[in-house]
Amino acid sequence: MSEGKVYIGTSGWNYRLWQKIFYPEDLSSRDYLKFYSQNFKTVEVNSSFYQFPRNSTYRSWYSQVPDDFVFF
Repeated sequence: MSEGKVYIGTSGWNYRLWQKIFYPEDLSSRDYLKFYSQNFKTVEVNSSFYQFPRNSTYRSWYSQVPDDFVFF
């Protein structure tokens, strides 16, 4: 993260209630992060509060977002 930049995001991306409101109605939940990252530059990963994801999960997340996307 560069000093002087503002990043806007939310606390998570996997919310079915956002379907039809933010996510297109026909978008599969497995594509939520990719779609989310096209509209926001950061996200808070609040699931790690409950349990740390597997390394493969982290790799999958990073493969779906642009290089300048920031996970918090």
